[in-house]
Amino acid sequence: GSVVDGLWTGAGTIVLWRHLHRFDLPGLTADDVGTQKHFYDEIRRVETHLGMVFARFLSRQRALKINVNGNSVQPWDPFMQHQRFVQRFPVEEIPIGGHTMRIAGFVLPHVRNLSDEEAIQAAGPGGWLDQQGFYVYRRDRLNLAGDWLGLRGFRKEDKYILARLAVDIPAELDPEWSIDVRKSATVPPLAARPHLQRIGAAARRAA
Repeated sequence: GSVVDGLWTGAGTIVLWRHLHRFDLPGLTADDVGTQKHFYDEIRRVETHLGMVFARFLSRQRALKINVNGNSVQPWDPFMQHQRFVQRFPVEEIPIGGHTMRIAGFVLPHVRNLSDEEAIQAAGPGGWLDQQGFYVYRRDRLNLAGDWLGLRGFRKEDKYILARLAVDIPAELDPEWSIDVRKSATVPPLAARPHLQRIGAAARRAA
């Protein structure tokens, strides 16, 4: 716990952002309606991003809890694993560099099998087209969301919007995957690419 601005926070950690560069401008006031709208749009974007990146932690029985501006962050499952129309591929465990990489493919239900609310939720922060592809996890934290990893012939197209795949890599494979210190860039090693290509192609065909 700690004291921030005179208030006791209790147990936990506070991340406090001040002087945000888009809002800390001369003449800009909190009363500006346009600024308020932009600020709360950014708040929602932060919430959805955190809900996607830390979804596995937020979903556990003794779950991590994250609040943004007083709002509880909800986990977002890109694979809709509790929806009965989801097509699941067998999980494959692949040895890479003396360690194990896991790949699980999913084909989401067609929107006609989803309610309007489910379809909006499933689309994710980036929308149906942008969220297709591989989701790379390291120790359950999402490193990369919705990307075809530069694999030959794989592009984001409307006909593949239902294809999403989870890739779990151990921290020991960071050098092979070229994961940068900010965990914002991911390049698969040569040994992994044939497996990613094969399993990705199968999910794309099914989608």
